[in-house]
Amino acid sequence: MQNGREIAYSILEYFANQGPTFNFQPMITKHGAHDFHRVMGILLQRGMIVLKIVAIQSSTYYEITELGKGFMLGLNFD
Repeated sequence: MQNGREIAYSILEYFANQGPTFNFQPMITKHGAHDFHRVMGILLQRGMIVLKIVAIQSSTYYEITELGKGFMLGLNFD
């Protein structure tokens, strides 16, 4: 299992560097499905990332509607 906080920063950095629309696959490939979904769930629950689902040419993508800029201090990712 990877360090949850490092995964969270990696996910937030990836989203911040994408256009508003993106696919999760590069992050799933980088961190593994279990760890990615575990950390993503925490970020979504805490409201640090707000997403909406967008269908583009029969594929599912996600659009960032809000990306938290606060600290992740005190959040337990592991």
